[in-house]
Amino acid sequence: MDENTTTSALTLSPKINYAITWKNNDTTMVIHPMGNWVILTAYTLTIKAQAKSSNGLAMKQDYSYSFTVTARPESPKVISTKPANKAVEVMPEQVIQITFSKPMNTVATEDSLIITPITELALGYIILWDKLKQSLTLEFKQDMRGGEEYTITVTQAAMSADGVCMDAEYTFSFLVEPC
Repeated sequence: MDENTTTSALTLSPKINYAITWKNNDTTMVIHPMGNWVILTAYTLTIKAQAKSSNGLAMKQDYSYSFTVTARPESPKVISTKPANKAVEVMPEQVIQITFSKPMNTVATEDSLIITPITELALGYIILWDKLKQSLTLEFKQDMRGGEEYTITVTQAAMSADGVCMDAEYTFSFLVEPC
């Protein structure tokens, strides 16, 4: 689409301030509100037929689309860990379990994990999920080192299955029983 004619042909009601970016070789217009959408408000977006393609062809008719902004789904939270935060005398072969308040996007959540200390142990584990995708289990391929404190962080990039990221990162640590 021609950015100038399409942008000038756009109206949004009720009016809000917004910015526009273009993607996919100017075939996708993205509207970024300059503030928050008003929850439970119906909006109508109209692009008048004066909008033109990149080669100068006008649209055949106006295009209109209506949508209602609903409340944002609740953010996921870590509701429990095994071992518990600040646990001591954790066995070296202990599996780690993290349980969330709602089903999670497994790929985004796995990618959000940070395990310290960064050792060969942090690189050698498998992740198993329960059927509901609410609880993940880390099984290390070798025992943790005795006497070491481990810290696991779930960053804000962890995402629920409905596409909402965590509001804040969650960190817990535990001490492995000395050999």
